[in-house]
Amino acid sequence: MSRALSVSAQGMNPKREAAKSGPAFCPESRNLLDAFGETVQELLLLHEQQFQAIVGGDPDSDRFDLLIHMANEKKNQAKYVYLRHLETHGCSTGYGTEQS
Repeated sequence: MSRALSVSAQGMNPKREAAKSGPAFCPESRNLLDAFGETVQELLLLHEQQFQAIVGGDPDSDRFDLLIHMANEKKNQAKYVYLRHLETHGCSTGYGTEQS
């Protein structure tokens, strides 16, 4: 284990080196990732609202179930659009930052 740490500390980690020299930045992939992130935030907001309704004793808190289902479907669609783009385009979302 200490050898692996020393190799990584010296910048000789093959995964890290591959990330540095990986595919170029792609604005479209970044936009798709941002869109995916927005759908995740929307889903989390609905879960939070449902939780607050349950904690608040709202007898109709199950009204969120369909909304959560639809938001989850939207999230999955955005995720797979993003992943499909990465796979077919072979691009990266990095802004020239080191990825681990």
